[in-house]
Amino acid sequence: MASDSGQMIYRRRSRIETVNAILKGRGLDVIRVRSMAKVTCIVLLQVLAHNLWCAHRLRTATP
Repeated sequence: MASDSGQMIYRRRSRIETVNAILKGRGLDVIRVRSMAKVTCIVLLQVLAHNLWCAHRLRTATP
């Protein structure tokens, strides 16, 4: 992790794990539907909600 490329990989991995933890906290850890189309729909809705939340957070943080 001393090299620049190692630090970049570590930063990217920590960002991805943060997003995974947020989605798991919102109920994406157990999916209670059975077909692939329904699972895809649930995941896309969760991703949309996460992106809207990030956009709102960034918009309100900027003066």
